[in-house]
This record gives sequence, structure tokens and C-alpha cells, in this order.
Amino acid sequence: MDPGADEDAQRALAALQGLRAGVIVCSREGRVLLHNAAAARILNLPAGEPPKLPPELGSVESLARHTGGSVRPRSIKLQRPAGPVEVGYEVSEGADNTLVLLFQDITEQVRTRTERDRLLQLATVDEVLPTVLHELRNPLAAVTLAVEVLLEECEPRDDPELTEALHTVLAELRRMSLVFQGIGVGGRSLRMTQVAAVDVAVREVARIMDRLAQQSGVTLHVDVQVLPLLPFDPAVVKAIVFNLLSNSIYACHQGGHIKVSLRPRTSSSLLLRVTDDGHGMSADVLSDCTRPFFTTRANGSGLGLVVCREAVEEAGGTLDIRSAPGQGTRVSIELPLTRPLVSIQDSTSRSARRRRLRDTDETDS
Repeated sequence: MDPGADEDAQRALAALQGLRAGVIVCSREGRVLLHNAAAARILNLPAGEPPKLPPELGSVESLARHTGGSVRPRSIKLQRPAGPVEVGYEVSEGADNTLVLLFQDITEQVRTRTERDRLLQLATVDEVLPTVLHELRNPLAAVTLAVEVLLEECEPRDDPELTEALHTVLAELRRMSLVFQGIGVGGRSLRMTQVAAVDVAVREVARIMDRLAQQSGVTLHVDVQVLPLLPFDPAVVKAIVFNLLSNSIYACHQGGHIKVSLRPRTSSSLLLRVTDDGHGMSADVLSDCTRPFFTTRANGSGLGLVVCREAVEEAGGTLDIRSAPGQGTRVSIELPLTRPLVSIQDSTSRSARRRRLRDTDETDS
């Protein structure tokens, strides 16, 4: 045997093992004759066992038909404990009637391309969204008002089934209104010069979302303290609570629990908190959950938490998310007030004192 040829073969094998792309040489019967370390890593070939072609590739006959190059790239999806992996591959004719398969992990490229396409779609939607929302809100408000009038005129004892159906329709209409509100407040300021009943806004959203939670077998607990009027836009508050509760309901299993609470954090700050015992988030998902367009939901927009974070930070507040797999999620929002918060009881007693002082002054005069 020529020693030089043996050295060349050794160098070729060393170069093959050094490639970042996976290479497999197989016979026409499907037996793997040679493979490199990258192929074992990409295809997750078991160590200590004779390597086999992934069944996702199909038959060797079908692979042989793809030799000679192809305009359209081919790929397979392989399931892994950490999630699916997208693998691109090419097939070519080898020596001695063999097939040479070249593999590459294209998971990141596919994810980037998918996100790019979704961004383009969302950009298109964003252009027409204000018009669409305007066209939908008016008829939705009219239908909601009509159902409310019907409920006022309907006697539950006369037709309980109709009454229940109307309540169901009304709940869905109000939830639709919250959805429109939740996606339509982007860029709208949470803080405003006027004051509004923030506690009433939170209770209203919780009441509407409670029906959706019940349909999913989830119990919603509401702990909202009675508060004085505060300088926050109730529409933006509703959008924030709606997005947080939607995420929690989606994350919970049947029999799960969600708690929404609103109370003073200090005399000059407000604390809104939504806690669930759902499946929680991994460290990677937690670090990306407020990134625009990032979502783990098949039909999610990836904008809910972004809207919440931007609105809270623009108002000078903080949004803190604590989560772990199997341990649920807790979202805490702390909002500073322009002036110290006083309870309704304190406000009432101060008003009474002012009235007494005014009456005393009038009597003395």
C-alpha cells in the first residue's frame, strides 16, 4: 500500500472531522459508511451505536432522486428535549455508488426569517390598524348598547335561557372592546392631568376576564382596594390589566389560580400586581418576554408586555417580572403619584373639617 496515499486519507479524514457542517456517506441500502462529529452533533446520533439516517429524511430512494442539485432547499425538523431543531441538507453522488449528505443546523436562520416575515406583516397591519379600529369600535359600541337595553327590558324569570345568552353575548362584546383597547393604546400616555377611578377600571377588566378564566378552568381572585381618583388614564390601565390577565390565563392549567391586586405601595406610589401559578417561564424566555414581537403563543403578537412596559416606564414607574418553570409568574407594576396618596376616609374627614371650619367662620362673622 502506498504510504503517501494513506497519509492523504488520514489528512482527508481529519479535515472532514474539522468541518462545522455535518457529513454522512451512506450506501444505496441506507447503511452509514462514514460520518463526522458535526453530523453526530447536529443529528443527535447516539454514541456507541451504529449511526443511522434520521427517519425524517425518508427512504434512500427518495434521497437519491434529489442528487444533482436542486433550486429549492430542503430541510427536516427534528425534535429535541430543548425544542425542535431545523436541519437543512443537500444530497450528492459519491464514489462507488454512494450518497453524500451534507447537513447544517439552520434553526436560527429559520427563526430570523420567520420573525422578519412577521415583522413585515405587523408593519403592514400597523398602517391600517387605526382605521380598522375606528371602523370596528363604533358598531361594537352600538351592538353593546343594544344588548344592554335588551337585558334591562328582559325579565329573567320569563326567559332565563335568553337572559343567560344575552349576558354571554355582552361579556364577549366587552372582551372584544378590551382587545381593541389593548392593541390601540400603543404610544398613549398612562399619566394624565385629569384624575379617574383606577380601581373601578381594574375591577371592570377583572370582571370581564373572569368569564374567560372560568372557561379555561382557572379561578381569578380580585383584591382591589378602594382608592381616591388618580392621575392615570383608565383606558391605558385597562389595556395593561387585560394584557397581563390574558397572559396569565394562557399560562395556567385547568384548576389554576390567578390573583390581581391593586393597593397603595407607599403614600406616594401605587402597586398593581398579577400573580399566577401557571407553567412559568425559563430564564431565556424571561429575558426576552418584553422584547418587541417576541412571543411563545402561536397566535400572539408579541406586543402585550411591550405596551405595558413602555406605558409604565413613560409614567416613571417600574415593571418587574419574576418567573420560573413550574412556579408561575408574578408581574409587579409600581407607579409613582404626583402627590401623596390619601385614603377616601382621610379625604372625607379632611373635607368635613374644612366644612366645620367654614361654618365656624360664618357663625363668628
